[in-house]
Amino acid sequence: MPMQGFELSPASHENDWLKRRLAAGIGCAALADYLFYGESIGLSLVLFFATLATLVCLLNPIRAARKQQLLAASLLLMGLLAIIEGLAPLSILFGLGGLIAFALLLSAPANRSWVDLLIPMAQMPFLGPFLIISDWREARKQSHFQFMAHRSIDWIGWVVPLSLFIVFLALFSSANPLLEGWLSSIDLYFIFNLSLWTHSFFWAAILCAIWPLLHVCKLQPTDPTIRSALPAISSDYGGLFGDAAILRSLFLFNALFALQTMMDATYLWAGHALPSGMTHASYAHRGAYPLLVSTLLAAAFILLAMQRERSSRRTPFLRALMLVFVAQNILLVLSSILRLELYLAAYSLTCLRLAALIWMGLVALGLVFILIQIFRNLPNSWLLSANALSLVATLYFCCFINIPKLIADFNLAHCREIAGNGPRLDRSYLQSLGPAAIPAIDASLATLADISETTGQSADNFVQSLLFIRQGLALQYSQSDHSWRAWGFATWRLGRYLASSEHMVTPAIPEQP
Repeated sequence: MPMQGFELSPASHENDWLKRRLAAGIGCAALADYLFYGESIGLSLVLFFATLATLVCLLNPIRAARKQQLLAASLLLMGLLAIIEGLAPLSILFGLGGLIAFALLLSAPANRSWVDLLIPMAQMPFLGPFLIISDWREARKQSHFQFMAHRSIDWIGWVVPLSLFIVFLALFSSANPLLEGWLSSIDLYFIFNLSLWTHSFFWAAILCAIWPLLHVCKLQPTDPTIRSALPAISSDYGGLFGDAAILRSLFLFNALFALQTMMDATYLWAGHALPSGMTHASYAHRGAYPLLVSTLLAAAFILLAMQRERSSRRTPFLRALMLVFVAQNILLVLSSILRLELYLAAYSLTCLRLAALIWMGLVALGLVFILIQIFRNLPNSWLLSANALSLVATLYFCCFINIPKLIADFNLAHCREIAGNGPRLDRSYLQSLGPAAIPAIDASLATLADISETTGQSADNFVQSLLFIRQGLALQYSQSDHSWRAWGFATWRLGRYLASSEHMVTPAIPEQP
């Protein structure tokens, strides 16, 4: 069953190619059952991915050159390191992506670029059932497996007899009390144990998920790529993106963006008073996300208007207007970041707001890349590579950052109870950050102790509430799974910190305020 981006054919035509892959797949399913089923996940996922990577090398032909093999191994190692640091959706995504990239790079020819592998990487997690069917059909064509085909026909011949037998048995049991009594004495729960069926489904799901790795598909000679999926615009689409349309658009857009930029410069950057009834926090909150969307739309317009084969024909005046428009978009992103900063000062930091801040920074960097592309007349493939590299590098860096501690540090340092101004601490949200926020709480308790010693002022109620949250989070950590399967470097560091922390010795748990 051919699919776009893959050629579903066996990697070897030896008689035992399917047997070896079936044995490896069943072994991996058994290993996954031992590592994952009913267990916490952590280091166990690293061991499973490492086993799959070993089988990829043993069961598939390696076509990559030495340099590409080193790149594949590096990507796999980076993905595994992210999971070792701590299990999170982002680290799992990098681990899975590193494993798939490792398998594809080893089997791909050396002349393929990274964008050529994006479609196969997206397809591979879903190809398992189709590839198993394709391999089974291929195996049936070989004489060595003809007896399997006959066995399958024999099994099909049992469908009608067994089905009718069950129907007749049900009818007779309803008509014959003795037969019904015999049947009721049979422990059907033992036969149709739910655990047995869930285990079977788990094994089947694992086998389907890992089969493309055990039998890496070959990219088609005429493989589709992102460059072919997003071809350069070679026409003006009936004047929609002609010089006249671009010129009018840039005049209108630059005027509108200039108005917004001047208002931001007046009220945000210079700090002038807003109209009555409006605060800087509300002004910042209303504009942060809509202006970011406006910037993304403007970036899409710039990409469509500045296609490489047409940008060389643009007049210098038109290119100057385009550069002004890009510069205004960069200022707009900076204003959005300032808006979000003002909003955080009035309220607090959350995971979603931190993600929005990171996204704004990536958008600003992408606009800088567009400026470089326009100045140097670079192709869109360069722009795609630059943005993809910055995105992946940023997200990978986030895998090694203690995000809950970062958020807790910010909220505690800027709350009214400690800083004297700002929003009150959202204690329920602080508790929802989990045990990783304990070091931030300890730092705030030390800060409050220093303030109490120097000024003589105390905040007993707030300290008691922090101690209550802290001990609750420490209890949550102690009750979590600490087996080797769930081991993570970040969790291990937190355990070492808790074991050596002076705050572990505290009075009796206070009453919740």
